[in-house]
Amino acid sequence: MNIISNKVSPNEIELKITFQKTDIEPYLEKAAGEAGKDLELPGFRKGKAPKDVIEQKFGKEYIYEEAAKIVLQDSYAQYVIENKLDVIDKPEVGFSKFVLDGEVEFTAKVKILPELDLPDYKKLGQEAAKERKDIEVTEKDIEDTIKYIVESRAKFDSVIDGAKEGQIADIGFEILQDGKPVEEEKQEKYRFVIGKEPTFKELNAEILGTKKDDEKEISVTFSKDYHNEALKEKTATMKFKVNDILEKHLPELNEEFIKTLGDFKDLDALRNNIKEGITEEKQTHENERVKLLALEKIRTKIKVDPPETLVDRELNYMVDDIKHKISHLGLEFDAYLSQINKTEETIREELKSEAKKKILDALIIREIIKKENITADPKEVEDKINELVVSLSYQVQDPTKIDKEALRSYANELCENEKVFKLLLDK
Repeated sequence: MNIISNKVSPNEIELKITFQKTDIEPYLEKAAGEAGKDLELPGFRKGKAPKDVIEQKFGKEYIYEEAAKIVLQDSYAQYVIENKLDVIDKPEVGFSKFVLDGEVEFTAKVKILPELDLPDYKKLGQEAAKERKDIEVTEKDIEDTIKYIVESRAKFDSVIDGAKEGQIADIGFEILQDGKPVEEEKQEKYRFVIGKEPTFKELNAEILGTKKDDEKEISVTFSKDYHNEALKEKTATMKFKVNDILEKHLPELNEEFIKTLGDFKDLDALRNNIKEGITEEKQTHENERVKLLALEKIRTKIKVDPPETLVDRELNYMVDDIKHKISHLGLEFDAYLSQINKTEETIREELKSEAKKKILDALIIREIIKKENITADPKEVEDKINELVVSLSYQVQDPTKIDKEALRSYANELCENEKVFKLLLDK
C-alpha cells in the first residue's frame, strides 16, 4: 500500500491511495460474503454460498473491486488517525486505476479544517480588554424594571360600555380586495391599544364606541413598508368583529404588593435587589461584548475563508433555530416568510456573513487551545455539568433522556473556551 498526500487548498487535501494484489487478496473472502449475504441459490442456505459461486454470480471483477473498497476504508481510517487529520466531511472517492488481480488506485478528496496562521492573539486580546466599559445602573434602569414588574402583573377586565381610547381592543379581522379575501391577511385574535394602533391606523377611530360582538366594515390604507407586496400603498376593506374590549388595571406599588415579589421588607430593598440584578446582567453583556471584540480583532487579521461545508452546516442550525422560534409563536414558517416577503434562500444569504464569523471564531478558539495546550480541569467540568443540568431541567421534560456524554463534551468545551478568554483578556 502507498499513500501520497497533496494539499489542494487550505482546507482540502487529495490522497492518491495505491494497493497491490497482496493488499487486496486477504479481503476477497469478506467482499464475497458481503455481496452474497442476501443471495439465495439452490443447494445453499441464504447467504452461505462459497466464494467461487458468488464470483460466478457477480463476476470476479466486481468482487475484486469490493475487496479493494474494504481495504480502502480500513487504510483511510488508519491514515486519518495516524496523521491527526481534522476531517469535516465524507471524502469524495473514485477509482483512478483498476487492474483485475493487479494494482488499484483511488483518488480521495478530503475536506479538513484549515490551519490558521494566528496573529499575536494575546496582544489583540489585551487591546480588546482595554475597551471594556464601566458598568452603570441609572435610576431610569431601576424605574423601568419596576414599571415592567408592575405591568406584568396587570389585570384585565372586560368593559360593557363603548370602547374608549387607552383601552385594549381584541378583534378578529380579514382583509378583502375587490370583495375577495386576501390570502394570509386574516387573524382570529388581534390586540391593540386603542389610539396607538400603528399598522391599521383607521382602527383607532373606527373602534371607538364599539362593544363585544359588534361587527364592522371599514376602509384601510396600507403603508409603503407593509409586508404584503400586493397591498403596499393600496386601499382595501377590513371586516372585523370585536371579541372583547378590555380595561387594564395595574396593582398599586405598596408594601403588600412588594411582599408578593419576594422577601423584601420595603421598596428600598426591592430597588437594591433590582440594581444588583441589572448590574449582573449588564456585566454579563459587557463581558460577552469584549469577548466578541477580541475575536473580531483576531479574525480581521486572518486571511483564510472558513470551509463552505461548515458554513452550510451553521446556516442549517441558524435557520432551524428561526423555525423553532416561529413555531413557538404559533406561526407556520411559510406564512412567516410570506409576511416578511422573503424566501428561505434569501434568509440563508442574509445570515451567511454571520455564519462565517461564527465558524472562524470557533476555529480561532480551537487553534489557541492547541497552541497553548489548554485543558479543562475535571472539577471545573463537573461543576459546569451540574450548572447545565439545572439549566436544562427547565427546558427538558425528561432530564433522564439527556445525552450525558454529549453534555460532558459540551461542558468540557465551555471550560476550555473560558480559559482561552481568560488568557486573552486578563492582565
